[in-house]
Order: sequence, then C-alpha cells, then structure tokens
Amino acid sequence: MLRWLDQVWANIQKLHGYKKDLALAALGTTVKAKSAFGQFSRSKMHRKADLDTDASLEQSQLSNPPLSKFIESFRRSVGQLNRLVFDNGKECNAFNLDAAEAVRRFGADVLYLDPPYVTEFGSNDYEDSLHFIEGLMTRWADKELQDNPRRNYPSRTRYTKESIRSLMETMAADARSKYGTVLLSYRDRAYPREEEIKEIFAEHYGLVRVRGMEVDYNIAKDIGREGKHARELLFVASKSRGAARSKADTRAPAACHTSFPVELSLDTFTGLQTEAAALGQAAGDPQFTFILCRAGTNKNGDHFTPDELAARYMTAVNKKIDLKHSQDFTDIVGGIVGADYVEDESGGRIE
Repeated sequence: MLRWLDQVWANIQKLHGYKKDLALAALGTTVKAKSAFGQFSRSKMHRKADLDTDASLEQSQLSNPPLSKFIESFRRSVGQLNRLVFDNGKECNAFNLDAAEAVRRFGADVLYLDPPYVTEFGSNDYEDSLHFIEGLMTRWADKELQDNPRRNYPSRTRYTKESIRSLMETMAADARSKYGTVLLSYRDRAYPREEEIKEIFAEHYGLVRVRGMEVDYNIAKDIGREGKHARELLFVASKSRGAARSKADTRAPAACHTSFPVELSLDTFTGLQTEAAALGQAAGDPQFTFILCRAGTNKNGDHFTPDELAARYMTAVNKKIDLKHSQDFTDIVGGIVGADYVEDESGGRIE
C-alpha cells in the first residue's frame, strides 16, 4: 500500500497546474475514505486488530485496506473531481487564508461556514488527525514537525467549548455588514448548542432558520454508536425586514404571544388559507402546506409582529392538528412536521 502511494504521488508531481491539484485532491480523498483520517501510522506501529472476517479487515483503520479497493476509490474520485471542472464565463478566485481573516477581508452575497465540531464525545481536531494528508498535499511545507511517533505538527484547529463559541461570535459580528446570508453547517450534541448558535447569529442578522437531517458518519473519531449517529444541522441567517436585533431587544411586546397554540382548528379555512394542494406522495402519509398565521392582528385579537414570527416559527413543529379542539383521537387529522417563516408584502407569514 505505501509503495503504491509513493509511486502515485511521484507521478502526480510530473503534472502541472490544476491537473496536479485535482490528482492530489483525489489521492487525499481516497486516503481519508479508505483508512479513517489517513492514520496509516497505526499499522506501522505494529498494532493489530482482532479481525475474524474479511469485512472487518477491510473496514478497520488498524490494517491497510485491499489495494484493489484503494485503486478503485482513487479512480472514482478522479472522475468525480473532473466532472466539477466547468467554465461559468466568470472570473473566479480561491483563497487559502485563516477563516476569520477571510471573512473580515472579503464580502459576498452568501457566506458558508463549516467549522470543526466540538462534540460531547471529544474535540474533532481535523488538522491534527489529517497530518498524513497534509504531507501528501504539500510535503508539510512551512510546518514544524514534532519529535514524536506520529511526526505531526502543532495544530491550529484544536478548539474547546469556549474557543469555538468565541469563533462563531466573531464570525457573526464580522459577517453582518459584508454578507447578505450566512450558512453554517454543524451537528447536534455539540457545543455551542443549537439554541445558542441561533442566538449568536440572531443578534446580528435577526432571522435565523435551522434545517436538519439524520446522518451516520462513515469517518468519525467518536467512539460508539452515539458519536457516529447525528443530526446534521444547517443554520441560515439572513436580514429580516426590520433591523437586526440586539440581545436587549429580543423581548416580545407585552400584547404578543411568544408561542403558538398546541391545537390548530381546520374547521374553516378562512384563517388558515390553504395555498397548496396535497403533495400526492406515492407512498407514506399525504402532506399539504397551509398558512398558520400572518404578521398583524387576526380575528381573535391575537397580534404577531414579524420579528416574533421569525424567532418563534419552529414552535409549531410537532403540534397536532385537531379539527374541533375536542382532544378526541378521531378529530386529530395529523401533525405539523415542518415550518418556515416567509417574508412577504404583508410583513411575513408562517407556512
């Protein structure tokens, strides 16, 4: 395996420009996928796994995977990266900078952030774990190698619960005047918590929405099922119709509700205004979209401000839809599985 890596790496050095970059990226991707975090040093340190089957041998990071599988993965990565090369007719630039410095220096319509996840299970120090990949890419250029068995170098991505929060606060503050929308990728059971991250970005952007999906990480330093299984979160921070609110301004007006009723009545569509037909799913429960409420005062005298709706729309999720407010099982026709705040000419609505 190491002989093959050495040969491929040497041949890649004969390429030039973006072709060399693509080939190195494919090699690095393959190493990460076929030996967890590229830690080939473990097998060289005479550590052995208790392996009874070929399957466990292939999946273990303590032994090199079969060379045929490695080559197959490398070729697939090359093909995938080649398909990403296209001409959009515009001048594009890529910068390799410290993230905080880059955010301060530049500006754009959208800023995407994907910081290291500091979880309950331990700190994912990417730079320290991927030191072998760094060697493949740059031969550790400008790195001060340490005199230890791994021959790694001091990491710049070793974050704690406190320092990762500080980083997010800095990013949110610096991005406010330069980026219209911020997308932040993070995971559950990590620090800061979901609600804390929403508060950090709401202070500067006002409107923060969250989307999530269940995932199982193929590569994870976390030990056990709990660490590998996660809910991947995407935070979307954007400017609301009003000015961004400070922490001191987040109190709801005295006459306004700060959450939505548990029961929703569908006996008349006057208030809900169904605006979408059933999705007509081939399998599973049918779904439809409706308007829960709009900014302003409704017929019952309930008043909602745009800022309140933007901050509290997710409280509708997981509430049941009761046709007659009867609490009778036969009158419950479903439940709310998703909600979104939509800005419109009337000040905003919750769908």
